[in-house]
This record gives sequence, structure tokens and C-alpha cells, in this order.
Amino acid sequence: MSNSEQQQTTSRLWQLYQNTIFVLSERPVEAEQRCIITACNPGGSVLSKSENTLLQGQLAGRLNRQGFRCSELIGAGADLKHQEPSYLIACNKLQGLELARHFKQNALYWLDGEQVWLLPAMLEGYNAVALGNFRARCRGCEQPLVTN
Repeated sequence: MSNSEQQQTTSRLWQLYQNTIFVLSERPVEAEQRCIITACNPGGSVLSKSENTLLQGQLAGRLNRQGFRCSELIGAGADLKHQEPSYLIACNKLQGLELARHFKQNALYWLDGEQVWLLPAMLEGYNAVALGNFRARCRGCEQPLVTN
């Protein structure tokens, strides 16, 4: 792939990341700061289901060993055709970036209260993008997400 084609692909991915919705099947972990991270498809390269399952297991093991509180969710395209298992993790932005980079992710979602931000992790030349309210992007988010 030429450099120009790679840049176009990366730009398309960045746009897709901005349209992600989150599907929850359990009550989300509560914390003032949280990050949403997957280990699937590192660097935007689509892997097999078994490879992604292995990577997600490695992420789960690391979260457990480091004592992070988390809940599972799915990051999905607006049409729900592309879905990636992910974790909503009670952690700060720097911890989230370190985890995302360790698992070679292009980006992650950081929640400051209920405000969602798309942050570049491995991508250069991209800036953080405010994406609005977390609950507005969720399916299955009936409960309050942050307690005071």
C-alpha cells in the first residue's frame, strides 16, 4: 500500500471511530474518569476472530493483574455491522493511553464524567475529538453512569 493510500485508510478509520456507538449488556463501571479500550484489530488491521479473542484475553488478564475495575461492552459501527468487544475501564487518560499503546491500538475513548473524547494512541497527526455525551452513544445505558 502506498503512503497516500495508507493516509486515506487512516483518515477513513479516524472518521469511523468518531461514529462509534457502545452496546452494553451490563451496568457500566462507575468512575469520574474511564477509558474504552479493545485489543482487537491492532493498528486497524482486521484479524481473525480467534486472534482477536486471544488478544482480548491478554487485555483482560492485564486489567485483572493490575487491579483495574472494568465492565464489558461492544464498540460498534452505527449500523452494528462491525463490532469489537471492549472494556470500559476505571482509569485516567494516561493509564488508558498506555494500555491502548501496549495493545497497538490506533485510538481509544476517554470519558471525563459523561463527556466522551476520541484520543489518538498510535496515530500521529490527529488531535483529540469531543464526541458528546456517553449515554447518547449507548445502547443499554439506562442507569446513571457517574455518582456524586
